[in-house]
Amino acid sequence: MKGFEETLPLIAALLAAIVLFLGVITAIKKSLTPPSRNDTIDSTLLLKEQKRRMDDIQSRQKQFMRDQRQKIRDMQRL
Repeated sequence: MKGFEETLPLIAALLAAIVLFLGVITAIKKSLTPPSRNDTIDSTLLLKEQKRRMDDIQSRQKQFMRDQRQKIRDMQRL
């Protein structure tokens, strides 16, 4: 019985070490592989969407400024 009590923790430690080793190897392999083409295409689409939103915000800001100037002119006439 004493031999079994000594080998059980050893077996559990070996299994844990193997799992950790395989996890580290997998993580290193994933970090070294180049990104797929889909990732770069998505980034260009995101940049286009960001530019479109920025242009939309700028046009809204210009329209708001025009409206404010017109309100000021209208108030000065009164």
